[in-house]
Amino acid sequence: MAPTDPRKVGFRLGRRPGGLRPPEQPVEAKSRGRILREPRGTQDFGYDPQFLFNEPGFAQTGHGFAELEPPERARASRRGRVLARLVEAWNQLR
Repeated sequence: MAPTDPRKVGFRLGRRPGGLRPPEQPVEAKSRGRILREPRGTQDFGYDPQFLFNEPGFAQTGHGFAELEPPERARASRRGRVLARLVEAWNQLR
């Protein structure tokens, strides 16, 4: 494993399900990890090659986001987790 910077990092995303009456609470998710000293992986852009995901309880823990295929990354990323929660909230309205 590449050495990591001791700085922890987290990315947070929140969305409010639109069109719900009464308005629901915002749906939020976080991705926690560390900044790598050297980029790893080729699967994405931006910070992904420098972000080591280390949140416990996920199969993706210990991998850089750019090392993961898009479906794997979506299960761990804040965007993918928020989207899954929004779909769940909308499906409960049916």
